[in-house]
Amino acid sequence: MTEQSSTSVGQIDVLRAAMQQRDHLLVQAFALCRQWALAEDVVQEAFLLAAERWQDVEDVPGVKPWIRRIVHYKAMEMVRREQRHHHTVPMSMDTLEAVGAVMADADALDGSGTRMQAMKQALQDCFEGLQPEHRRLLTQFYWKRRSCEELAEEFARRPDNLRAMLSRLRKRLMACMQQRLHEEL
Repeated sequence: MTEQSSTSVGQIDVLRAAMQQRDHLLVQAFALCRQWALAEDVVQEAFLLAAERWQDVEDVPGVKPWIRRIVHYKAMEMVRREQRHHHTVPMSMDTLEAVGAVMADADALDGSGTRMQAMKQALQDCFEGLQPEHRRLLTQFYWKRRSCEELAEEFARRPDNLRAMLSRLRKRLMACMQQRLHEEL
């Protein structure tokens, strides 16, 4: 057994601090992957890496930004892997990087969660400001994970048109959220 100085942390301390961030990490991973199952896989991979590399953290407050960076990189890997295997057209890498930047901004917080709450409220307000048909499309595509091909008949549009509509809606939501968050600062 090795002795630890009073400022160093052990594996259990690091894992405990990482687990306290689990909900936030799932949301972060979902924002990038857009699928809960993939987000869960990303977080599990991040925890496994944390269990292996816990010595990289110098103190407990350092765990939060460290584990978020791991989740960000693991999620980006997952998105790229999914693109290669399924030949899908997910959010552009620019959008994914923008989401990552917003999450990185959250790391600058002192742990109060104020910015995260503001982001959640901004997203909710922006989502509610959309037309009912647009809200229904986003819900069906992202939360119910239905494909554009499945939704084409229901929305009386071609799958390509639905993809274009989803792209425009993502951009509209991003712009709305950025505007609302800018107003709050």
